[in-house]
Amino acid sequence: MKLKFTFLGLFFFVLFQANDLFKTLQNKPMKNASSLVVFYRPDCPYCIKLDEEIGKNADLSDEIKSKFNVSVIDITTKEGRKIAAYYGVNKVPAIIKYDSKNEQFENIIGFQKSNVLRNLLFNNKKSIKISKNLTTTSICGNGIVESGESCDDGNMVNGDGCSNTCSIEAFCGNGIVESGETCDDGNTVNGDGCSNTCKVETAVCGNGIVENGESCDDGNMVNGDGCSNTCTVETMCGNGIVESGESCDDGNTVNGDGCSYTCKVEIAVCGNGMVESGESCDDGNMVNGDGCNNTCTVQSGWSCTGNPSVCSNTLGVDEISSQGVFNLIVAPNPVVDKLHIQFFLPKKSNVEITVIDISGKQVFQSKISNLIIGLNEIDLPFKNKLSSGTYILKMKFANEVLTKKLMVK
Repeated sequence: MKLKFTFLGLFFFVLFQANDLFKTLQNKPMKNASSLVVFYRPDCPYCIKLDEEIGKNADLSDEIKSKFNVSVIDITTKEGRKIAAYYGVNKVPAIIKYDSKNEQFENIIGFQKSNVLRNLLFNNKKSIKISKNLTTTSICGNGIVESGESCDDGNMVNGDGCSNTCSIEAFCGNGIVESGETCDDGNTVNGDGCSNTCKVETAVCGNGIVENGESCDDGNMVNGDGCSNTCTVETMCGNGIVESGESCDDGNTVNGDGCSYTCKVEIAVCGNGMVESGESCDDGNMVNGDGCNNTCTVQSGWSCTGNPSVCSNTLGVDEISSQGVFNLIVAPNPVVDKLHIQFFLPKKSNVEITVIDISGKQVFQSKISNLIIGLNEIDLPFKNKLSSGTYILKMKFANEVLTKKLMVK
């Protein structure tokens, strides 16, 4: 099967949608060219200054576009911060330069005048890492407390104790007892001893809320129902406590869940459609290959829930790739004629693509070499190649294997 793959040197339409910084560097992809990855944030004054410096020097921007595939990464996006973390970038503006001829990475940190930038990009000497507090901005949201930050919780969200400018927020629910508060337990929930206004609560037995000093509260003042009229747990089967005469107590009086209604351990029966003690699934049969095998354990690559268990193939792609495969997109899914695969690679790699049917049989394989740094695209023509059904798409990059459930119409 003949495959088509295209490297798009710019990453604008993925991580560059609302801002115009470094748009003058946009170019068409070139095979075998070196690569530049430019990191910025929209509110960084030195990023804006660097963009203006490049923009007013047309010959410099033209020379960059003629010799490099350029990717521009906004580090305020979730995917942008992951790529910055991969390269170890913690300040912006920053430029990662990859020399395809010598196969080596170099970095340029901070604002540079056009003549200095030209020298760092195009001379034959190794680039000097320049890090000056006056020409860079820390990356708020990367989970690292850097110069000028009082906190960094790994996101750009206000209201969680650390603001989108990485300064500590003062409010009830941040776990710190501040002026006007008598308590702060890290949430704004009533009924746990500290109210949603950070005032110490007095427990009221019988209000249906387990409060400070209570072990239960069932909404009444009646004894004999598991929770006494003083809101303490009573001795009985189904209270979740293994007491005298019980071999188990799972908090209910239901049979078939491993602990009987008399609080005795049950022997599991695989195939009865009930997930019992020692079973991870039970789909009501003793058939292998449907996600729950004949020993009532979940098969690799499947997920099972419910009674009886309903099993489905799972997606094995981790949001954060340990080996550096970012922003994997497989579309359309379900596929009719042609499958489009898109992903960002921070280093050169090869890929082996296989398609496996639900019986485990390999029905398609292809190997693609010399994928380059930046955004890669692969088209797989499936028309009249695969019958309708469910398949597993497997992509192997070096030592990393990514899988995805694939539907074919």
